Amino acid sequence: MGTVESFRYVAPELVLAAALLLVIVVDLASGRREGRGEWPATIAMGAAALSVVLMVGLPLVGWGG
Repeated sequence: MGTVESFRYVAPELVLAAALLLVIVVDLASGRREGRGEWPATIAMGAAALSVVLMVGLPLVGWGG
């Protein structure tokens, strides 16, 4: 297995780790303001969905899987 093929197995974890770091850094930088909204949760859910797509693929359109 080459580098490119093995990257496919590591990519979902990299996406989750990057999203986690992004949410933590931005949350710490924004401080304790009220009305921050739900955007950190939206970023986390989007990253989780992207990692599932990278892991499973999109068989309906013929990609991955």
